[in-house]
Parts: sequence; structure tokens; C-alpha cells
Amino acid sequence: MAWEWVSPVAIVTAGAMGVFFTWLSGQQARNHAERISNAQLANERQLAKEAREQERLENAYIQLLHTAELVGQWAESVLPMWDTDPPQPERPLPPLEEQVQTQALVAAFGSEAVRKYTRGWLTVVRAMQRTVQRIQCEEADPTRRSEENPRIFLEKLREQERETREALEERVAIELGHRPKPKER
Repeated sequence: MAWEWVSPVAIVTAGAMGVFFTWLSGQQARNHAERISNAQLANERQLAKEAREQERLENAYIQLLHTAELVGQWAESVLPMWDTDPPQPERPLPPLEEQVQTQALVAAFGSEAVRKYTRGWLTVVRAMQRTVQRIQCEEADPTRRSEENPRIFLEKLREQERETREALEERVAIELGHRPKPKER
């Protein structure tokens, strides 16, 4: 009679152990599912963040290219070396607000390489603006004429503006993934 209690205790113990290990297995499965879910959410957040950054970058670069094209058209049409009959209309520079907004977008979202190309291009454009002002002053007051012909310098600047703008456009296309990166030597 002393051993009659062993069987029920063993059954209860085995049942308790079964319940415990079933709970433990379920808990581990829930923890695993939670970790996977958290990892998926983190991945989705990261992808959404990267998509927003890419969209901002694309918008900034498109605005930059738009402004660069408008300035390029101005550069090509301002004070031509030879006038036509009738004279071709001079394209205006983009409004100052548009230029400022473009520079702000590039400063905020552009890569260091694009900012460098933009600075180089803007240096040439500013030199063109100063040369145009100089030509206009000399033409308005013939006593202010200098020995060198600023129109010849303006033609050289036109070529520099076109080259720096094309280099900027190429760099933007590379960064947006529309052209392959140049091979390093």
C-alpha cells in the first residue's frame, strides 16, 4: 500500500512537466515570432526612410538640373558675339527665389561631389554675369573701355559654363543610377 501514491504522483508530475514544456515551447515560438516581426518592421522602416531620402535627392537634383538648363540657355543667348537680324531674344536668368531654393536643396540633400560640381559651375556663371555687366558698362560709356575685349573673354566663359554644366549633369545622372560609374584607373 505504500506504493499506491507513486503512480498518481508520476502521472501528475508528467502532466505538469508536459504543460510546462508546452508553455515553454509556445513562449519560445511567440518570442521568435516577435523578434521576426520586429526585424521585419525595422527593415520596412529602413526601406521607407531610404525611399524618402532617395525621393528628396531626386527632387533636389531635378530642381538643380532644371535651374542649370535655364542658366545654360541664358549663357548661350546673352550678348552674342555676332548679332542676327532680327536680334535673337535674350533668355533671362531664373528668378532669384528659384536659384536660392535650388542651392538650398543641393546643400541639404546633395552629395559632396555634386556640391563641388555645383560650386565650380556657379563660379563660371558668376564670372559670366560680371563680364556681361562690364561689357554693358563699357558699351554705355565708351570712355570706360579697357584694352582687352571682354566679349572674347565672355566666349571663353560660355564654353567653360557648358563644360562645367555637362560635368554636373553627368555626375547627377551617375548618382541617381542612370549612368554607370566611371571605372577607376
